[in-house]
Amino acid sequence: MLLASSVPYYISLWGVKFALIFLYYDLFTPAVMPRKFRVLLHVLTAYICMTFVIVMIINIFWCEPLSNNWNVERPENACITYFEYDPYIISLAFHISSEVFSR
Repeated sequence: MLLASSVPYYISLWGVKFALIFLYYDLFTPAVMPRKFRVLLHVLTAYICMTFVIVMIINIFWCEPLSNNWNVERPENACITYFEYDPYIISLAFHISSEVFSR
């Protein structure tokens, strides 16, 4: 059930970030924004894309076998994990860091 519940949540969360990035690109054209700020916007975009891919990979490959991600009738300890931390903690760290970086 982890995959069925978390993937839409993370897509919507990072979707808001991507919408704001697109807004920044639309508002701050190269004619308006100095070059160093434009480079920082590109770095921020790359960071947000990278964190989205990492969070999705962690959530998709959280349980072994992968079918346990979709099993709603399994006991809580039926998931063999390969990551030390819960995907929520990792995604929270990425979410907060990207928010701080974008300010």
